[in-house]
Amino acid sequence: MRRIAERGGAVALGFMPQNKSSGLQLLRAGAMAATTAYVSTPAGWNDGLPGELKPCVLTSSLIEELFRRVNRRAQRGLRFTYPDIGEFSGQFLERPHPVEVLADAKGGYFILERLSQAMNLLAVLPADGDARAPGQHLIDAAQLAADQNSKLLSYASNEHAIAEAVAAGLVAKPGFITVTIANVQALSAAVSNALEVGAATSTCLAMLRAFHVENGDRM
Repeated sequence: MRRIAERGGAVALGFMPQNKSSGLQLLRAGAMAATTAYVSTPAGWNDGLPGELKPCVLTSSLIEELFRRVNRRAQRGLRFTYPDIGEFSGQFLERPHPVEVLADAKGGYFILERLSQAMNLLAVLPADGDARAPGQHLIDAAQLAADQNSKLLSYASNEHAIAEAVAAGLVAKPGFITVTIANVQALSAAVSNALEVGAATSTCLAMLRAFHVENGDRM
């Protein structure tokens, strides 16, 4: 907390399974938490429907569109944004393992990292106007992994997406997003409002309730 405050930061964020000792230590130290989930497909999972995701050639124009959509997500809730294409690419595309971009029939994009024994879903970027429930995107990605005899790994902070994924037979391991206030003055500046400690706590709790995070954001 001291190092974050020295660098001008306001809060520390944490992401961990609920049974992780580091998370319990953060909670004891005063962190606030919201429930999330690590989502995966169990062995042999298959919903019986053919996958509809098709691979894309990663052109400069497609990278620009992916960058636009990642930052556009913030219009629908509290999310991470990226200041330029370089920052976006460094987070989502230039990773230790090969990255693939696939498209669905409605013009939505899925960014996946191919691990040795699983496919890691980094982000789902629906087309403008796609009103499908967020859990359906997790199911689409799970079917892609099943079609390739692989396992899907993902992370979800949207409770409706988690519930839909579980209803479809995916496994959700409970997790936490935690937030710990490092500097009340910096938090006040970030929200353009002078905060007392109690109000700062309320602000952070409201942030957790509105926060949406995907796998690529937090790694």
